[in-house]
Amino acid sequence: MKTRIISGLIGLALLFLVVYLGNPVFDIVILILSLIALFEYNNAISSIKDSRLPITINYLFAVSLFFIKYFNMQEYMNFVIFLYLIFIFCEFVFLSQVKTRDLALSLLGGFYLVYMMSYLYDFADSVNIWYVFLIASGSDTFAYFIGKSLGRHKLAPSLSPKKTIEGFIAGIIGGVLLGLIFAYKFNPEYLLEIGIMAVLVSLVSVLGDIFASKIKRESGIKDYGNIMPGHGGILDRLDSIIFTAPIVYYFMYYFIR
Repeated sequence: MKTRIISGLIGLALLFLVVYLGNPVFDIVILILSLIALFEYNNAISSIKDSRLPITINYLFAVSLFFIKYFNMQEYMNFVIFLYLIFIFCEFVFLSQVKTRDLALSLLGGFYLVYMMSYLYDFADSVNIWYVFLIASGSDTFAYFIGKSLGRHKLAPSLSPKKTIEGFIAGIIGGVLLGLIFAYKFNPEYLLEIGIMAVLVSLVSVLGDIFASKIKRESGIKDYGNIMPGHGGILDRLDSIIFTAPIVYYFMYYFIR
């Protein structure tokens, strides 16, 4: 527990620093995290018997989205995604060792990690980035401590044995409270909208956590890595963020801005 708390506080301090520095540091850090998460995902999937992932194209996809976002060239986004699909399909056709399952797992890594994490670039130099981290991390923290102390009923025992219904409810309440406290300071005219968004983000963050847990369960591993003592790998720490960043982006775009 002590290691987990210390590691979490160090991570929080680094997060504050990166957000404070803004671009280009922010975007470069997001790219690095994307590449590390992709590496952890590939290692996890490689433990599945006879897996032959065409992985190079996913790293190139991550770098391509970084340049598109950094140089504000969104008009090329669909074209880059199209090229990504063409190249990955060519690997499937011309590399005999790549099977249909490998194609599906590689596409999952490309869109689940690379594409969804690319939404974080849109929050560079914006205070709205804190809605992503505060609600998702707050929900996870409330769920962890309340579930550990008061949890009695399992939420998804076959996928994440430690998660409880009590923790799940506490996580939603905690995420909404933190979202509303932050909104009271920065978006007081949108408290109702932020409250609704916080509920959605809290729910989706749990989905992201369980989604990552299922991949770990099928891969036969406990954690994606050990880069963060007490937490595991980067993907263990960002699993809920990956799902919530697009939710916050679109909610802000259509209802808040």
